[in-house]
Amino acid sequence: MNLVANARMYSVSPAAAVAWRRLLAHVIASSGVAMDIIDHAYPEKLSELWARPDLGCAFMCGWPFVREGGVKTLLAAPVPAADWSNGQPVYRSDFIVARDSRFRSLQDTFGRRFAFNALDSHSGYNAPRAHLAAFATHPRLFREVVGPFVTHTRVVEAVAAGAAEVAAIDSFSLMLLRRYAAELADRVRIVDSTAACPIPAFVASGLGDEDAARVRTALLNMDNDKDGRALLADVCLLGFTEVEPTVYAATQAMERDAVSLGYSAIV
Repeated sequence: MNLVANARMYSVSPAAAVAWRRLLAHVIASSGVAMDIIDHAYPEKLSELWARPDLGCAFMCGWPFVREGGVKTLLAAPVPAADWSNGQPVYRSDFIVARDSRFRSLQDTFGRRFAFNALDSHSGYNAPRAHLAAFATHPRLFREVVGPFVTHTRVVEAVAAGAAEVAAIDSFSLMLLRRYAAELADRVRIVDSTAACPIPAFVASGLGDEDAARVRTALLNMDNDKDGRALLADVCLLGFTEVEPTVYAATQAMERDAVSLGYSAIV
């Protein structure tokens, strides 16, 4: 079986995709585990990628990962080079509005349109739902919920173009957009953010224990040499670290909290 590698989750623009392909090529060369780097670009769904039995190294959202029972091999999680990460493998959801809008807080957007990327996205749906649940004292917070837009980039485009007034997107995706698509990222601004949560990690479905250890070691050692550090910097990372599969149970806890407050869907 030919294995595949993929960083679609964080390939927020063509230039960002090139940077991730270079990083994956370095991991493949360092580990000695052969893989084909594939794009799986929009409009293809991430859920279809995650269902593949030949994943050698691919980003996967923590919420679907834990919901399927952690059946995939967890390789390593990225550590964003951001103040909000505090040097840890975490991210958050940033609530964004158009830069020139009159909204100054999340509450200002209530009664407007909320955009989302996918119903199985932690950062685009599950985490913001948990955050919004604290405000859900009325039958509806938003006039309309629009989507799915599939990718965070397309959600940002929707808010910037006025197709929705507010959305929640992956903070690391927004960070990458600011580096690789600054003109688009500059058209939105953050009005609120969720609590931090374990960030999506590289996983595998087709690796044996020995090859998984080799790929994991290659990821963990990237910050130990000049070339690796340059590749990490190109995708706004400090490095990769090991995480336990159980940390992603936090995503399910956020789901339960929202449901317990009577807010099972963003409305």
